[in-house]
Amino acid sequence: MTARPPLASSFRPGEGRVSKWREVARRLRTGYREGWRRHGAGDGLTMGVVLAVLGGAAYRGRGIYYFLDFRDGGRRYAGLLTLLSGFCLLIYAWSPFLVWRRLRRARVRGLEPAAWLLGALIGVFLAFDETVQLHDSGARVLGRLGVPELFGMLDRDLYIFGAYAVTAILGAWLARRRLLAHLHVLLPGTRAIVCLLISQLSDLAPWDTLGEATRQWLGTLEEGTKCFGTFCLALFGFGLSESVASDPDGEATPS
Repeated sequence: MTARPPLASSFRPGEGRVSKWREVARRLRTGYREGWRRHGAGDGLTMGVVLAVLGGAAYRGRGIYYFLDFRDGGRRYAGLLTLLSGFCLLIYAWSPFLVWRRLRRARVRGLEPAAWLLGALIGVFLAFDETVQLHDSGARVLGRLGVPELFGMLDRDLYIFGAYAVTAILGAWLARRRLLAHLHVLLPGTRAIVCLLISQLSDLAPWDTLGEATRQWLGTLEEGTKCFGTFCLALFGFGLSESVASDPDGEATPS
């Protein structure tokens, strides 16, 4: 394999933005192909098992029963899969923490180490939020403070999810050099983002106007895609920490 410099250092100051983004797109395509070659079979089998578990839970619970918020379940095994989502988020959080430790040992300066530590802390906080539904409590606090619903009709917890998203984008931007050097691990991360977006879009449905059966299965779609998304995020964390540990700057990754 031919060693290559990290992506962030391969651009010249005079290069145009179009050329830069074309290079990013090319590296993304290469990274996805390499990720599929390395991990496609194993990840596919594991995700198939998880999807079978989620489908079985939806069938056995006649809809959303096992996907209820754990804090509000109050019945035998209700909300069980919410705990699984929280556990997956904790697994993910361990990955940026390991990267942060490695950067500290290497005495890397700048904001990048802080970005990885921030990613770890956010992962831990999201795991706690998933279990005890802090965003619901936060939305109620916003309501008491007089904050209007988003666009006059959407739940106030979208403000909180938006803050999560902005913080994640900021952290990814600060850590972009190392992320771009390990693009082959991004495939499960992309699946996670897609699933979490589907889950959030499902939550925007006009629930009060829907029948009971529709609410059950739409709620199962919302919570099931969220659970699967957090599982894919855990896979991304595993791959990232392993890749950075064995090849910190991604120099062995084919270009």
